Amino acid sequence: GKEVNGEISLVMFLSVMQLTLGIGCSFFVNVLPFASRKKLGYDGDKVFKKGYYIIGSLSLYLVFTTILQANIDSHTLALVGSLLMIPFFVALAGLPFLKSSTEERISEESSLLDSRNNNNQLRDRTDESESLSAESDQLSMENLRPIECLTRSLCFYLLFLSLFCGTGVGLMVINNISQINKAIGGKSSFKITLVSLMNVGNSYGRMIAGYLSEKYKGYISRPVWLMYALTSMCGSQCILALSQQEGSVPVLLVGTILMGTSYGAFWALGPTLCAELFGTTHYGKNYALLNLAPALGGYVVSVCIAGYLYDFYGEVDEDGSTTCIGKNCFESTFLISAALCVVGIFSCLMLQRRTQQWYAEY
Repeated sequence: GKEVNGEISLVMFLSVMQLTLGIGCSFFVNVLPFASRKKLGYDGDKVFKKGYYIIGSLSLYLVFTTILQANIDSHTLALVGSLLMIPFFVALAGLPFLKSSTEERISEESSLLDSRNNNNQLRDRTDESESLSAESDQLSMENLRPIECLTRSLCFYLLFLSLFCGTGVGLMVINNISQINKAIGGKSSFKITLVSLMNVGNSYGRMIAGYLSEKYKGYISRPVWLMYALTSMCGSQCILALSQQEGSVPVLLVGTILMGTSYGAFWALGPTLCAELFGTTHYGKNYALLNLAPALGGYVVSVCIAGYLYDFYGEVDEDGSTTCIGKNCFESTFLISAALCVVGIFSCLMLQRRTQQWYAEY
C-alpha cells in the first residue's frame, strides 16, 4: 500500500543522496599542507563557515517542519525548541573566534614556511618531502601500523572500549526507537518526530564537538571531550529510563535529542583521536580497524541486551513476531546502557592519563 511505497521511496532517496553527497563533498577535500593553502588562494575557513551555515539551516528547517507536523503541545514545543537552538547559536557564535584563530595559524605557519624556504633554497624535493613527513609525525604521538596498534598500544584498546560503549548504546536507541515509542504508548506517527529530532541532534553533536575540541585543545585534551560525550550519553540513558518509568512522551523526546547529540560527538572525536594517537601514515587502516567498535557495540547492545530483554518481557503474536508494551520492555536496557557508558568513562580517564603529557606539549 501507500506505507510500503513510502518506505521504498525513502530507501531510494537515501541511496541516491549518499552518493550525491559523497561526490559533492569530494570537491572540498584538500590534501595540501596547511601553510601552503594561503599561497594558492584557498580560503578553507570560508568553506568551513558555509558548511556550518548550510547544515545549521537545514537542521532548523527539519526541526520546525517536524514539530509542526507532530502537533506537539506548547510546553513541549518550547522545551524542545530551547534545547535545539542552544547548540545552533553556540556554533554560529564561535565562528568569528574560529576565523581569528585560523588566520593566526595560517600567518604563523606561512611565516615558518617562508623562513625555511629562505634558509634552504638549495634543498631538493626529496628533502622537502622528508621535512613535511617529520612535521606530520609531530602532530601525532607515534605512527603505528594496525598490527602494532593491536600488539603495542594500550591506548588503542582504551579508545576502542570507549567507542564500543558509546556508539553501541547510541545504535541501540537508533535501531529500536520505534519499539521504544510503542512501549510507552506513543502514537505510531510520533516515531517519525523522534527519528527526525534525533538526527538533528546528531548533526549538532558533530559540529559542536568538532569545533569545541579544536578551539580549546590547548586547555582540554580530546580524550576529555570524549569523556564528556560519554557522560552526556549516560545522562540520556537515565532520562530514557525515566521516560519508561513514567510513560512520558516529552521526557522520551528530550532523552532522544540528548542521545543523538552525544552519538554525533563520537563520530567527530573518533577520527581525530585516531590520527593524533596513532599517526596519519597508516590512518586509513587504523581507522577501519577502530570502526569495528561501533559494529561490535551495536550488535552486543542492540541484539544481545535490548533484543533479549524485549523478547523476554514481550508476547508472541499470531504471526510469530514479538510485541512488548510497558516499562519493563526497555527500562532495564537503558540502565544497563548507562552502566556501559560509565565503563567507557573510566576507559577515557585512563586514556587521558596516558596521553596527558603529549597533549600538554602538543
